[in-house]
Amino acid sequence: MGNPFTEAVGNVLTKLMGNVLTEILGKVLDICNWTEVFQDERLTGAPLDRVTHHCHIIQIKGESFRFRQSLEKYELNLEGEKLAKEKQAVSS
Repeated sequence: MGNPFTEAVGNVLTKLMGNVLTEILGKVLDICNWTEVFQDERLTGAPLDRVTHHCHIIQIKGESFRFRQSLEKYELNLEGEKLAKEKQAVSS
């Protein structure tokens, strides 16, 4: 059986790293900007090394498919709300 303190610290660090990586990946930060999250170049090096060790880094320029899709959905919702208001005004 392991040391409960060590296990607790490990769990906290795992959750913390998960949150930090989620923030980094959620923002789609360029690798050179990861220090914005960690605030320290040495602290940035370890997770960056682990994440990039067995991967291919592909930098993509251009419009995000998900952003475009979300924008179209938002615009459709606005049009639907506008039509509903017009229909309500006509029937009143």
